[in-house]
Amino acid sequence: TLFLNKTVCRLWEYLYNALPPLSMFLVMLLAVTRTIAIVRPFERVKKSYVYYIIAGYGTLLLINILSKAFLEIPFYSKEIAYCVSTHDSERYFVVLNLFLVLQVTLPSVIVFISFCVSV
Repeated sequence: TLFLNKTVCRLWEYLYNALPPLSMFLVMLLAVTRTIAIVRPFERVKKSYVYYIIAGYGTLLLINILSKAFLEIPFYSKEIAYCVSTHDSERYFVVLNLFLVLQVTLPSVIVFISFCVSV
């Protein structure tokens, strides 16, 4: 199958793991800029600030992807029909899961705060 190829398997896993946090980040960015527009309607949001925030988040995602590329070994698991990666260090997975929690929790909290501020 296509997923037996390690390159395709690795690419699929990166996309599968990177796109949901990226979409949550973009929704957060939209909510924050909307809140600024509601709270201060005559103040323009500088595009350069938005670009810097996107570049910073993109850098964090790139660090995450590069760490996976160099530290994990991808393989296709027939039992769960999914491309997974393995690594021997337990500390690495703890740091990786903390990073994932930050990627998922922080945008949700910021969206909730911006909603409360704009109401």
